[in-house]
Amino acid sequence: MSATRQLNGIQYLRGLAAALVVAEHANLGVGLPKYFGRTPVPFEFYGGAAGVDLFFVVSGFIIAYITLEPSSLRPRGGVGDFLWRRFARIVPFLWLCVATYAALRFVGRDGSFELEPYLRALTLFPIGQVNPSQAWTLRHEVLFYLVFATIFWRSGPRLVLVAAWMLSPIVVLALVGSAQPTPPSELIGFAFNRLNLLFGFGFLASLAYLRRPDWFVPKVPNGMTVLTSLCGLYLLLFMLISYTHLATADVVLAGIGASLILYVALRARTAPTPGLIERVGLMLGDASYAIYLTHGAVISAILGAWSHLAPGSSVLVVALGCIAGSLGTGILVHRTIERPMVRWLQDFRFGPRMRETPTLMSDTTSKLG
Repeated sequence: MSATRQLNGIQYLRGLAAALVVAEHANLGVGLPKYFGRTPVPFEFYGGAAGVDLFFVVSGFIIAYITLEPSSLRPRGGVGDFLWRRFARIVPFLWLCVATYAALRFVGRDGSFELEPYLRALTLFPIGQVNPSQAWTLRHEVLFYLVFATIFWRSGPRLVLVAAWMLSPIVVLALVGSAQPTPPSELIGFAFNRLNLLFGFGFLASLAYLRRPDWFVPKVPNGMTVLTSLCGLYLLLFMLISYTHLATADVVLAGIGASLILYVALRARTAPTPGLIERVGLMLGDASYAIYLTHGAVISAILGAWSHLAPGSSVLVVALGCIAGSLGTGILVHRTIERPMVRWLQDFRFGPRMRETPTLMSDTTSKLG
């Protein structure tokens, strides 16, 4: 199988997931009274939830795939190197973004703002409000990394243990129920969240990919176009069921849908010379983490300037401008700041190095957030 083909399908999907999150936040931002007061899409289309769920399923696939040997399902390297590479990929750039958001808020509000949500975001503290708000997903990412590292670098029934954690929300939430939240119950709810199921779907897909690669022969042409259409159907599913992360059945349906899309992504066939749509998809996929963390500030800046300079503009045009500005800024930040930072940090060694997989490369396999 071609490394480029498989990598491209995953990158397209990551880019589309980021774009879905940006689209919903742009739509909601335009509708705020302080900007334009009405949304171009006058109904909930669940772009944020759909994008996040796709991200979690893709992350469950990627982390297992780049870490485990196909024959033995044992780690390719040391736990220290695994954790360091995850830390370098996620945390320093997060710190930079949180500090930037805090500085902008400090200046914009003449020094009046709450410090605690930014501190929680810096530390990925498991409960309580965080700023920027999208950092909440990274709490679950880091929890998944820690559970994965705890289980797979030890002897014993690894697959059974990781399956138990991923399925634990079904049992734990049935026991805890809908009692009034307290700090201990919030912590339990975080550790055994329904969203663990989404990582589980991706993890199962990675096991299938590792053990039965013949199931994933790349035969799907026009991968970016096909995946874009499938993401549209995925949004339709979310709208039909009025999706919420607080319903286990909804999360299971979302995980099944995302897994089917992931399967198509892994079978995407790419031409020797990618066309414009494919090149755009690859750029968005590479920059998906930067897009995800920076788009809130970009949307706010664009809306603030636009509503002041041209308050009578079409809200659809404004939303499209916010989306384009967020995606473009994310790509620029990725290429000039995030990618050099991550490459430099990941060169440090902590224990035996992770051996590269034959089909996914280090710069493009790391999770977004």
